[in-house]
Amino acid sequence: MELPPGASPEDIKTQYRFLCQVWHPDKFASSQHKARAEEKMKQINAAYAVLSDPRKRADYDAGRATQGVWEQKQRQEEEKRKQREERQRQEAERRLEEQQRQEAERKKQEEEEQKKRREEQYRQRQETANTVNHNNALNRVFCKMNNFPCCV
Repeated sequence: MELPPGASPEDIKTQYRFLCQVWHPDKFASSQHKARAEEKMKQINAAYAVLSDPRKRADYDAGRATQGVWEQKQRQEEEKRKQREERQRQEAERRLEEQQRQEAERKKQEEEEQKKRREEQYRQRQETANTVNHNNALNRVFCKMNNFPCCV
């Protein structure tokens, strides 16, 4: 009946009369609107029957209080669910960042190892080239000393 929870009996009666005037089926021309008005009048009469009887109203108010507790509990559970989902999202994000960090570290190690291998290969080639050059120089000296025609 669109009344506040602590409405007085006079307020309930005034609102009831007002709604009856607004929703009376005789005020509507089309049968569709009349049927809707009749349904609305049934709801208004049922609400007035509960709110005008002190015992029924006490039961109704107790049910509203219980409904309020239930709704509060639902809101708390929803908030907990949202917090849990946020923690899970943050944990997943942290794991992804950790994986990315580990992958970057692994790549860096691989690059360093490849660089060391290339440096070692280069050093070995240089040593081989120096040995060959050294041997060639000795061969030339030997050939010149012995007057071999290949190096003269």
